[in-house]
Amino acid sequence: LSRFLPQLKSTCCRFKLNCTYLLLSSNRNSTILHRNIECSPSAEKEVRFASLYENFITEKEHDILVEEVDRSFRRSKYQYDHWDNAIIGYRETEKVNWNNSVCEAVINRLREATKNAVQDATMELIPSIHVLDLASDGFIKPHIDSTKFCGRVIAGLSLLSPSVMRLVHQTDTAKTIDIHLLSRSLYILVDEVRYHFTHEILPSPDSIFKNGLVEKDRRISIIARCKPTNLIA
Repeated sequence: LSRFLPQLKSTCCRFKLNCTYLLLSSNRNSTILHRNIECSPSAEKEVRFASLYENFITEKEHDILVEEVDRSFRRSKYQYDHWDNAIIGYRETEKVNWNNSVCEAVINRLREATKNAVQDATMELIPSIHVLDLASDGFIKPHIDSTKFCGRVIAGLSLLSPSVMRLVHQTDTAKTIDIHLLSRSLYILVDEVRYHFTHEILPSPDSIFKNGLVEKDRRISIIARCKPTNLIA
């Protein structure tokens, strides 16, 4: 199967990834499905650096995670100004400790998936998990995360409503990748798309995927990151 994957990738990209192909299968019915990733023809080479795992967690795990996140934000209001003007309508926090064994198990799987995204024995994960809560009218503007704060892998678990993530090459804007982030899915951005593509979460009126409106509402992302190279001991 492995010798056919490059050909499969190229074929799917030429047809805007309207087909589904299996790159990797893991336990708990989690698979990488590229029917929910659409790229421009010029982004054929780069799209392989973006992965999507559907059904990464169960509905029960999802609901327990949301309950814990809600407790973390019970005294917080949504903010509409961000220190670098990248996010509108959000609440965020860093979590190291989780109060529920189910949450801890999910976070361990998330961290394992992040660690295994690349073959790099020197890579270390940031101990804290970033939790970002977007209001129904919230969105994330195009940006590239600073290399001062995280390294070559970013992985995000999507909770509550679906949304559309758009990746655009920072110099060649014809290279675009759209990812339909379903609830309970996990996306992973590595290397090329992490360093050279902006990423954004489209606002509700613009959340279009394959010509269909994605009804974005409140969205929570649970994000694991690896340390930037300069912070690895």
